[in-house]
Amino acid sequence: MNRRNKDMVKIHTPVVRKVSPPYKVSHFSVALSNKCSKYLFTENLFSHVMDYLSSMGSQTARFCLILLFLFYYLPCALSQDDLWGCGTPFRCGNITAGFPFLGGIRGEVCGHHSLKLNCNKHSNTTSLIFSGHNYTVLYIDNNNNSVTLGLSRQDFSGPFCSASFSSTLLSSGLFQNLPSYKSLTVFYACDPRRHFLGNFTCPVKGLGSIIQNSTYGILCDGSFSVPVPTSFVSEEEVLDLTHLESVLRKGFEVKLNIDEIPCPLECFSSRANCLFLAGSCCKYHDRTTTCGGDTGDLLRGKLA
Repeated sequence: MNRRNKDMVKIHTPVVRKVSPPYKVSHFSVALSNKCSKYLFTENLFSHVMDYLSSMGSQTARFCLILLFLFYYLPCALSQDDLWGCGTPFRCGNITAGFPFLGGIRGEVCGHHSLKLNCNKHSNTTSLIFSGHNYTVLYIDNNNNSVTLGLSRQDFSGPFCSASFSSTLLSSGLFQNLPSYKSLTVFYACDPRRHFLGNFTCPVKGLGSIIQNSTYGILCDGSFSVPVPTSFVSEEEVLDLTHLESVLRKGFEVKLNIDEIPCPLECFSSRANCLFLAGSCCKYHDRTTTCGGDTGDLLRGKLA
């Protein structure tokens, strides 16, 4: 090797070491070690692999990409009925969820954009962000084309006075409230010169009450609503904050309004593999997709 080539090596080596790949090499190993792994077809992993290999130099990248395509990507695509990676459910702790949920190994096409689940691997718990609130998903019950969720607001997991004091809004469109729950209005920043039943006091929010009295809305500067079981009794002289915290921590149930998701009923069970493409609900089986009555050869479309 002449001096010029040696200099080129010295210049090139630090650049390679500074490259930060989108996915760690260990992630690649997980994806490539599973036969026809669904990881390859979700979260744009294949494009991330190409970006990473491109950082290794043009000749090395070409060689690795050819091997990857010939010996892994192409055989899996030809034999895989779940080309989009949506046939495998989301799993985290005690939560298992398929369509219409996405998250984890289920990519953006695998479910409704407002139903993205997140897994906290440290606590093994699942969360869902909706209308500005972070909810812990206690359970998901998918039975007879009906989907019910148990949810608990994460800001209610601690002391009541530390919560955000904002309303729980889940009844609009996508979710339905169950008749076993009612809406409880919490008043706060109330006039301290007045006497309020069911009262409590927080360091920042001041005097408050959970008595369902419309006149309290005039005497208090703020209020918010939360769902509680219909059995919860608020007519007390002084509120037992510990009891209220326990009730809110246990959460509530909502039913997914599947009429708001324009998909066949079989999509909400294990009988069909469904996904969203360009805003349309599609069924995918035997390497063929059907969207709104149109059928096409999905494999040919993916590999073209």
